[in-house]
Amino acid sequence: MCINIPGHSVPEGYIASTVYGLVEELVVNDDPEYQWIDKIRTPRASNEARQTLFSKLSGEVQRRVGLKAIELGANAVIG
Repeated sequence: MCINIPGHSVPEGYIASTVYGLVEELVVNDDPEYQWIDKIRTPRASNEARQTLFSKLSGEVQRRVGLKAIELGANAVIG
């Protein structure tokens, strides 16, 4: 049985047999550009600190969404 998901598509060659639901996650952290050390940091170093933080937060969100999907009994996250 194939289930069509409005607004989303299953990658070619795969079939969505069951949709368990939606998973979401929100991770919040302070912006490193507004820390006191930013006053002595170069703009480039400040941007690198921000990009590093975004990368770490992105990985954390991916892990949390994956764990929620596993808790629902799913084996994939689409979207």
